[in-house]
Amino acid sequence: MPGQILISRQDVVTSHEQTIPKPLLTVEGHRGGVEVVESIAAEWRELCAEAHNDQPFFRPEWVGTYLRAFAPCKPILLITARVDGRLKAVLPLVEEQAWHWGVPVRKLRSAANVHCLRFDLIRSTTRESRLATQAIWEFLTDSITWDLFEMEHVLAGAPLEDLVSTAYANGFAVARRESWHAPYIPILGGDPAGESWLQGTDPKFRANLRRRWRNLSAQGTLTLQRFDKADPQILQRFYEVERSGWKGRSGSAITLDQHTKQFYDEIAKVAEQFNYLSIYILESNGRDVAAQFGLSYGGRYFLLKPAYDEAYSQYSPGQLLVHAVLEDCVKRGCTEFDFLGASDNWKKDWTSHTRVQNVWYVFNKTRTGRALDVLVSAIKHARNTILDRRSHALNSI
Repeated sequence: MPGQILISRQDVVTSHEQTIPKPLLTVEGHRGGVEVVESIAAEWRELCAEAHNDQPFFRPEWVGTYLRAFAPCKPILLITARVDGRLKAVLPLVEEQAWHWGVPVRKLRSAANVHCLRFDLIRSTTRESRLATQAIWEFLTDSITWDLFEMEHVLAGAPLEDLVSTAYANGFAVARRESWHAPYIPILGGDPAGESWLQGTDPKFRANLRRRWRNLSAQGTLTLQRFDKADPQILQRFYEVERSGWKGRSGSAITLDQHTKQFYDEIAKVAEQFNYLSIYILESNGRDVAAQFGLSYGGRYFLLKPAYDEAYSQYSPGQLLVHAVLEDCVKRGCTEFDFLGASDNWKKDWTSHTRVQNVWYVFNKTRTGRALDVLVSAIKHARNTILDRRSHALNSI
């Protein structure tokens, strides 16, 4: 493959009787565009099925969609690790020249952004997987030129953290920043009328839900619809609800940016192709009052984008839709409702369960990498000093 970098290693162990070859572990770096993702897509999907934490965000169609929409001209570095020819780990990266804290750096970063929500090293759960992680790190330090390794949207405890730990163990400076505490609701299953998933909510919140549902129902028939096809008319209905409120006024609605719209249009198509698209729309008397762009995958429901019509805000239609979707999730046997993203106040009404997501930085031992580490450490120290002084001042009042 053009632009491919290849290193191979075969270890052996010696006994008194014979030399027994260990499995052949090879690491490859594939440089190019989105075609490098598509070239191993089938193997990648098989790897996801046996991976540590199988979620749609880690699949090749998700990474490919991000690259086409948001990084079509960026150079891609796709690192793969194989054992006896079988794919055991994949790490999709973007190579770029960038500024970090005012310093120009050669950066390797996650092939994802805020719309992708999560990122990881995709790795099997087999015995060789940790050896593959070690080999990937050695490949990064021996064969690739970079100053800063920046990984965003990484769940705490994810396989990518093993890569960071390996870097730290080898004397590389490492930094972490918490990005989100992503809320989720465990669904215990059983009779949907039992609403066991509501047990952790405040009684007043539950009473308000019931009252608002009655009041909105009094305005006309309430209907919940779920769509698993990327029908342009259905997508347009979702986009119109999302644009109708503050996102439209602030310019952050999906349809107001061509790259963002391309991303969601394509994600809808590939999610339909692989049977995990779930778009919900709540209608009141024939009018769309709330909608969710969601994904149903591996027995879990992921809320990618919520929206509601602010003309109905007195009824909290977005919260009413969460309730209706939860009921549908129970009927379909889902085990979890994952809100994704930050722990916003409206999500806290539903659950206290969260998962920490981090941004990880590894500074290379280049002159620029070391200088950046010193600068970031100084800024962090100054910030903590200011916070300590403010805390002391408040305690002294």
